[in-house]
Amino acid sequence: PGLAGGDAATALGHAATLLELPSTPTDLRRAVLRALASYGDELSLDGEVTLGGRTGVALGVTETSAVEPGARTAQPENGTLTELVIDRASGQLLGYRISTVGDGGLGVPGGTLSLVRF
Repeated sequence: PGLAGGDAATALGHAATLLELPSTPTDLRRAVLRALASYGDELSLDGEVTLGGRTGVALGVTETSAVEPGARTAQPENGTLTELVIDRASGQLLGYRISTVGDGGLGVPGGTLSLVRF
C-alpha cells in the first residue's frame, strides 16, 4: 500500500524491500521473483555471480541518459546498472552491486563496480 509501481526500476526496488526482510517466506520470495520475470528484457539477468563468497543470480535494471542530451547526433549513453544478487536455491537476497554503463568522461570505464553491498 502506498507504493508507486509500473516500471522495472520501481519493481526492482520494491522487490529488494521484500527480499531484504529475513522473515519473508520462501513462497513469497519465489512469487516476487516470478513477478520480476514478467518484465522480460527490461531487466538484465546474469546467471552466475559471486558476491561475498556466495554464488547467485543477478537481476538488474539499467538507467542511462545521453552524454549530450541536446546534441543533434546520436550520442553514447552513460549511467548505472543496479543489480540484486539472489541465492538461486533459497531466494535470499545476497546483496547488491552497482556498476557503470558507458564512459562518463571521467576516466571510469563502463562495467566498473561502484558499489557492492552484502
